[in-house]
Order: sequence, then structure tokens, then C-alpha cells
Amino acid sequence: MRERFCASMRPNDDLLFGIAVIVLGFLFISINLERAIPAETTRASILQSRSSTAVHIQRASISPLDDDIPVVTHSFFKAGTGNTLFFIASIIGIARSNGRRPVLSKDLSLLKTMNIDLPIINASSLESFKRIQDASVGVYHKKYRNLTALVGSSNVYFAGYLQSYKYFHHCKEEILRQFQFRKSVTDEALELIQNAAEGRAVTLVGVHVRRGDLLKNSRTRGLHRTAPQEYFLTAMARIRSKLPGPLLFVVISDSLEWCRTVFLDEDVRFVRGSVAAVDMKVLASMEHLIISVGTFGWWSAYLSAAKSVTYYRHWYNKDMESGRRFRPKDFFPPEWIADEKELIIRQS
Repeated sequence: MRERFCASMRPNDDLLFGIAVIVLGFLFISINLERAIPAETTRASILQSRSSTAVHIQRASISPLDDDIPVVTHSFFKAGTGNTLFFIASIIGIARSNGRRPVLSKDLSLLKTMNIDLPIINASSLESFKRIQDASVGVYHKKYRNLTALVGSSNVYFAGYLQSYKYFHHCKEEILRQFQFRKSVTDEALELIQNAAEGRAVTLVGVHVRRGDLLKNSRTRGLHRTAPQEYFLTAMARIRSKLPGPLLFVVISDSLEWCRTVFLDEDVRFVRGSVAAVDMKVLASMEHLIISVGTFGWWSAYLSAAKSVTYYRHWYNKDMESGRRFRPKDFFPPEWIADEKELIIRQS
């Protein structure tokens, strides 16, 4: 009886032995895996590593010179804020019209104040690009709508001012998105406006006065005419007569001393930001605008949602060749309408 009992248990013993072998095998594999993978490696770190690899591949795949899509860029010679914005906006518009990719050829200082997210290529790449020189100012050239006829499928860079809204007005939404100011700029501009308003509920009218560099620069002094004080006073009087009060005129200028001798009314405040972008953001935040000459004021108006914009029309000297070539219809958008008093009003 005892032998039968022992004999009946042997198959179960074999089963238990087999299970024990399997368990020991799993333990052995686990121990070796722990030795092969560092203890600090976790699932999260593995996923992070995969994510980093994916990002790296993605960036490499969108390099603007690694595919067959031709690019359009600019030489980005030294220029002020307004001119540089024309460079960027125009290469975006020209690129979109031609099915090409707009890129920057320099890490511009403007990128510190605006959220422009175009790819940046090495400036040395321009050596292999086709160059298009354009010395005109305020002139639109229709031929740039077909770059293939000019340069084939080559990459191209422009050297010139490209100062016409017609190059990019068809993609204005993209321009406004690219030219959004960084938060630090917006915050400073808002603080300046609030300080000027002093907590009062007022209708804000921005006044941009450019004089200083135009009077001092011998190269441009004969070409550009500064707006006379009568222009500003007439424009301000016109707005006062048409808008219900209270109004607040916020003046931004490179000649604030001159402005303080001209604008003597109590509804005027003088403002200056820490950088040019802050001044532009202040102007672009106004409900109405009065601007004088130059591209800085132009862009302040273009980037704004102002209900009306008044600007000085005759700022190019027609006695000079460059002034005679300037085409107001190419420079000013069609919704900006002239009146007989040499003031131009855009009504929204």
C-alpha cells in the first residue's frame, strides 16, 4: 500500500520539477537582462530616447536645401526694421507665387523681437544661388511672378528693397502670422499704452513722426521729404472733428524734442520703447493712426487693425530720379484712399 502511494506521486513530482526548472530559467534571463541594461534606464527614458531620434530625423528631413524644391531668399544687407520686414514679406510672397520655399540667409536680430519661423540657411550657400539685383524703390515688377522664366529651377536670392505690397498682399494672413511680436515686446508696449492712458477710457490715436535720420543722413536728405508740422496738426484736427472724445494721441518719434514744441494739447502723450519693435507694437495697437514717411510707419499700419490710417503722401522728392520712379500705387494698398489735401485715409 505504501509503495502504491509513492508510485502514484511520482508523475506529480515530475510536473513540479518541470515547473521549477521553468521558473529558474525566467529568473536567470531576468538577472542577465538587468546586467545588460543600466539600472537607471526606465521606460520613460527609452521613450524619450525614441522621441529624440524622431525629432532629429524630422529636422533633417525638412532642411531647405536637401530636396528638389527651389528656395527664395534675400541678401539681407544692413537695413532698418521697416526695410527688413519688406525683405522678408516679399520673399515669402514671391516664393508662394512660384511654388518655392522662402528661407532666411542670416540669423537676423529681428528674430529676437518677432516670432518669425522661417528656416535659416548658411550665408555661404548664396554663392551657388542665382542673384537678382533690383535697385528700384516702391516699384512692383510683375516678372517675379514667374521666376522659372528668369532663373530656371535654380535657387535665387534678391538684392534690393522690394518695397511693394503687391509682392505679398495675396498671402497677408501668413505675413501677419509670421510678424507677430514676442511676448516681452507686447508686454512692454501694453505697459506704455496703459501708463499713457492713466486708467482713463479713451480712443487711442497713434502718431508716428520720423525726422531725425532723414535730416542728418546726407545720402537720403534730398530724396526724402519730412512731413511738415502742418500735416500732423491738420490730421489731428481732422480726427478730433470726426471722432467723439475723449481722445488720446500717443506720439512716437526719433525727434521727441521737436514734437514737444509742436504738439502742445493736453490730449497728447509722448512714448518711447526700449527697442524699435516696442514702438512699432505700440503704433500697431492704436485704434487710429497718423504716420509720416518711411517703411517703419508703413509697417506699423499694415500690421495694425486700426479703423483709419492717415499718412503723408508726398515724401519722395520728384526732382530726383529715384523719386520720379516711385509708384504710389505699387507702394500703398488699394484700400488706402487719397483726398485733395494730400492726406490719405484708410477706413475699415
